[in-house]
Amino acid sequence: MRFRVDDTLEHYAVANEQDIQSVWETVKNKLNDNSRYISQVSFDGVMQSADYESILFSRYGEINEVQIVSVSEEQLIGETLTEIRTYSVKIINACDSIGNLFYGDPSVEQWDMARTLLEAVEWVIQSLSGIANLLSKYPEQVAYVRYLEESIRSLNDNLSALRSAMESEDYTAVGDVMKYELADTFKQLESVILASG
Repeated sequence: MRFRVDDTLEHYAVANEQDIQSVWETVKNKLNDNSRYISQVSFDGVMQSADYESILFSRYGEINEVQIVSVSEEQLIGETLTEIRTYSVKIINACDSIGNLFYGDPSVEQWDMARTLLEAVEWVIQSLSGIANLLSKYPEQVAYVRYLEESIRSLNDNLSALRSAMESEDYTAVGDVMKYELADTFKQLESVILASG
C-alpha cells in the first residue's frame, strides 16, 4: 500500500488488519515527531470524512493509496479559528430562527434542525478544546486559553440546559436558551476570536 504524506511517497506491506494499524501508527508518529497534524485524508483520490481511520481499517484491502495533507500547528489553529468564526455567525443566526420555532409546537423537521444545531455546537466545543490544548504550552497564551476554557464551560452549560429543556419538552425554555443564552455565548466568543485573528 502506498502512503503519500504531503510530497513524500512511501510503500508498506499490508497483509492484515494488524499491519494496517501498525503502519497507520507509524505514519501518525512521523507526523507527530515533525509537529504536523492531519488536515485531509483521501483514499485513491477520494476525500474522506472525519471517520477515515475506521474506514481505512475496514477497507485496507481495497485501498491502493492513502494521501495525507498535513499542516503545522500554527496553520491548524488558524484554519480552525477561521472555521469557528464562520460557524459562529451561522450558529447565532440559527439560534434566533430555530429558537423562534420553539415558541409554538415544533414539528419533527424543526426538532431535526435543533439536533443539527446541537451537533454544530458540539463541534465548536471540541475544536475550542483542541485549540486550548495546543496553546496551553505557551505561557504568553495563558489569558486566551483561560478565556477559551470559560467559553467551553459556558457552551457546555448552554447545551446541558438545552438538552434538559428538550427532554422535558419545555418548548419555551428551548427557545429562550437558543435565542438568548447560546446566541449570547457565541456572540462573545465571536468577538474574542475576531479580536485575536
